Amino acid sequence: MITILIFILSITLNAQQRNSTSEKEIDDIMKWHVLRQQVERAVYRGQLDRIEADKEYSNFRAKMNGRRIEYKDPILEKHFKKYGIENVSNLKNTLLDEGIPVNKLEAVLGGMLRLMHVARLDESNFRINPRYEVYFKERVGLTNRQVDQIIAIVTSQIPY
Repeated sequence: MITILIFILSITLNAQQRNSTSEKEIDDIMKWHVLRQQVERAVYRGQLDRIEADKEYSNFRAKMNGRRIEYKDPILEKHFKKYGIENVSNLKNTLLDEGIPVNKLEAVLGGMLRLMHVARLDESNFRINPRYEVYFKERVGLTNRQVDQIIAIVTSQIPY
């Protein structure tokens, strides 16, 4: 009886640790989706143009990171340009759409750069190294679905 109780308790604790997305991250993700809908509706109606919409998105990311202005890493952008991604802000928006919290974007982008490098070297034989999966899942705290989406983005950038 005690063994069963300990087993059930350990399973419950393990499940809670896997779903360790904080309430703040969930709240930020919900705020992002609301903002995204409002801004895209405003663009559709002609109340905002695309440049103004991009500024709104940038301001949101900055505010969620506790800054007044979003930090744009020129070196990171230069490396993404080598892999065919001209606008890192759009990539950040895509990652936010996938539910990746704002405070994890920089870590995800760094991992994506490394994956793109490996993918470009391996081309059609590209398979994600388990080490990168561990990085994204355990160190960054992403879900399987989010990791799969990152891999999809990376593989879409491979020139076949």
